[in-house]
Amino acid sequence: MACSTQKSDQQNLNAEQSPAASPTTVPVDEVKVQENIARGMLGDSTMFPFVWQGEGRSLKFEAYTMRFSLTHSSPLVAMTNDLVQWVKPDEYSENNGVFIHYFRNGRPMKLTEPYVRVEYINKNLPYCGTVDSIYLWLDGIFIERRAAQVYKEAYKLDTQTRAKAECKEYYSPPAPGNPLSEKYAAYAYIDYDSQYLIGLNMTVTNKADYDLMIGQFKEIAQSFALF
Repeated sequence: MACSTQKSDQQNLNAEQSPAASPTTVPVDEVKVQENIARGMLGDSTMFPFVWQGEGRSLKFEAYTMRFSLTHSSPLVAMTNDLVQWVKPDEYSENNGVFIHYFRNGRPMKLTEPYVRVEYINKNLPYCGTVDSIYLWLDGIFIERRAAQVYKEAYKLDTQTRAKAECKEYYSPPAPGNPLSEKYAAYAYIDYDSQYLIGLNMTVTNKADYDLMIGQFKEIAQSFALF
């Protein structure tokens, strides 16, 4: 088991692109999402890891030793795990889990649409002891297995704490006969403490959506703060 206990994005995208697949394609409704978050997950053990509304467009997250907040801008909408069809909360453990997904308001909730995922990763997992080791693992996944390339070499972003968000971006060209397989992926990892890394992953399937999303992805990473 490597850096995630969840299905890989590629596995999910393969299912999404299958003719037999019939995923939910209802456009994201920000009003309904905000009503859901406003009900609050604080103290609700059925919604682990915990997410609740902070000030303005910020959200607070908690799991195990981790307590932090992130802030997103419009038109992104935060979707809790009970609203994302491919999330499997029953697979979460002290090793790995997803806090939230961000989607663009009004766009279908599909893996072929732009999204940002926020997760926690236990450093005891193989290849996950440091941010550098994760990127070595991702290089193997993208470059060696998927004939992809590094789109942006590693760079760092300041956050609201001393911790830096360490970032890297990849580009996978479309496979022959399957234009939907094109993919841009941006990652940001924050070394939280001796046990955990916080990971952000942006996935889009065309350059236009990459241009729409990359600035907002960086803003989310830079908004990282402790509480």
